Amino acid sequence: MLHTTSQPGPDSDPSPPSFHSPLARRFLEEWGRLGRSAAATRQIRGWAAFPGAAFAPDPLDEVLRRCGFLQPSAEPTDQAMLELVRLARGSELAARIALQRILPGLVAIGRRRGRMTGDPQRAFDDVTACAWIAIRSYPVERRPRKVVANLVRDAEYLAFVQSRRLMWAGEHVGIPAHCGEGRATIDGRPETTPAGSFNEVVGLLELARDGGVAAGDVEFVSAWVNGAGTVELARRFQCCERTVRNRRREVVGRLRQAVLAA
Repeated sequence: MLHTTSQPGPDSDPSPPSFHSPLARRFLEEWGRLGRSAAATRQIRGWAAFPGAAFAPDPLDEVLRRCGFLQPSAEPTDQAMLELVRLARGSELAARIALQRILPGLVAIGRRRGRMTGDPQRAFDDVTACAWIAIRSYPVERRPRKVVANLVRDAEYLAFVQSRRLMWAGEHVGIPAHCGEGRATIDGRPETTPAGSFNEVVGLLELARDGGVAAGDVEFVSAWVNGAGTVELARRFQCCERTVRNRRREVVGRLRQAVLAA
């Protein structure tokens, strides 16, 4: 699997691309376990975009290689990555392979942002969670080129830029000066009180509900923002903790789409 740091000697056969980082240790360990999964191999066998990949010695590594992992960028690998992200809309396995593909870029962001905050691991964890959202909601029709670069930029934006902008989402209402200064909520409606973080969350949930986000998702987010942790959410919504973590990523993606649509 692609998680060692061995390099070929001058006279040896080329070794597979390799990558290692302490920040990404748990992802690399998970990748090794996933590579031994017969269920993952069977799923890859059904992907028309990657013919024959399931019969390679390491099927997941083969898909990763075709998507240009640790290779110079090229049009065939960009197209393969586009197909992988297209599959990721409905396949957690495809999304996980796409995440592995952009892992080196996410590590670089974690290190750079971590120097600012003093906590590279926290920065990496934040950008990786947002990368999952970016992958599952990537607009393949609108942005069919430079997929890896776009995903890395989207993840950084979601993790470190958009959150700050949402905190200051109130804006001045366009009314004559003699009428006094007003404020707008996140969906543009006038607001008579200053916008705080709690008010912004309430506005976001109202916007999501009006935009057609499922009532169950709104209820889930409401519980989450009111302080329910992973264990409490799993108990309340009768699911396992892993499902809670996955649902958090996906619900945030749907909320993001509601905000963008508004």
